[in-house]
Amino acid sequence: MTCVTRCLRAGLWLVAVLALTSCGPARPGAITPTLPPPGLWNTYMDEGQKAFQQERYAEAQKFFKAALEEAEKLRIVDPDDPKKPGVGDPRVATSLISLADVYLAQGKADEAIPLYQQCLALTEATLGPEEPFVAIALDGLGRAYVAQGRYAEAEPLFMRALLINEKKLGANHPAVATSLSNLADLDVAVGKPAEAEVLYKRALAIREASPGLNQLEVAASQTSLALLYFSQGNVAQAKPLYQQSLAIRAKVLGPNHPSFIASLEKYSSLLRKAEGEAQRPAQEPIHK
Repeated sequence: MTCVTRCLRAGLWLVAVLALTSCGPARPGAITPTLPPPGLWNTYMDEGQKAFQQERYAEAQKFFKAALEEAEKLRIVDPDDPKKPGVGDPRVATSLISLADVYLAQGKADEAIPLYQQCLALTEATLGPEEPFVAIALDGLGRAYVAQGRYAEAEPLFMRALLINEKKLGANHPAVATSLSNLADLDVAVGKPAEAEVLYKRALAIREASPGLNQLEVAASQTSLALLYFSQGNVAQAKPLYQQSLAIRAKVLGPNHPSFIASLEKYSSLLRKAEGEAQRPAQEPIHK
């Protein structure tokens, strides 16, 4: 999958929620959130994240939809006027982007785009234009545009996300690797393999050096770089990368998981194609 790590997102979501809701005893005149039934939203999100990590997208979609419904019931209440309509709870943005990710992972870019756009508008309005959570929405929207072939619209989103992440989180943060990978995917799509290779390598190095990172993100970088090498006929460099990614997928997902099986079949297909091209005799000239 091409996405930022779910563990990373969980941390950024928490920052966003804490930034937009008050913690501890309410101060006079403070804005405090009303909450859903204890732990219900968290439960839906946790289960959705687990399902997403395991690439059980239909199940994840169900949980994230439920989380969004819970979040939309919330309002931030003015204690001086409890009946006054409240503003949106930050958990709405979290739920929106999670659901959008699921749609995009299933190839439903048309359904993902309005959710990413809604999340982007909400986070920019509440957190400001240069926060890491905003970069998550930018990356997601950009990937959806790439899926539709809207490359010119995607590039500035990826570049803006990269600048935000580097500025706010540091050049070696996993979020930076996500933005780099997205830019590399775009370069591949528009026929710039050399530029893509540089970005893929940097993203892989960051992910490999990030302790506690979801290893599927490392596998995703390895697969992307391997596929690039296969497309260039560079089988010697492609094979070890793809094999390493398969080993991670087998360990994390299990050898019977559909995603691992699909990756293994794709690898076999790529090898057969490469071997066939290597054995193909050179075409004889037409005129002797």
